[in-house]
Amino acid sequence: MSYFWDGKGDLAQSYARILKLPEGQPAWDVYFVFSRSVEWKNEAPAPDYWMHQLRGQPPELLLKGERFAEETNRLLQTKK
Repeated sequence: MSYFWDGKGDLAQSYARILKLPEGQPAWDVYFVFSRSVEWKNEAPAPDYWMHQLRGQPPELLLKGERFAEETNRLLQTKK
């Protein structure tokens, strides 16, 4: 098993920019789904779908397990 620690919060800040969160709000307590074709290179890729547990973000993207599972399954069924 592998674990990664982002002590400086670089990834949270990268995703805050990608998700266009308000200045100073890190992207934590967020859940991402990526299509099979996404490649992680120098920059973090944008998710194909995401949900959150953040204040002040779109209520339609507030984490709901069934909805998140539906989107995950939909992307798993798509071809590369």
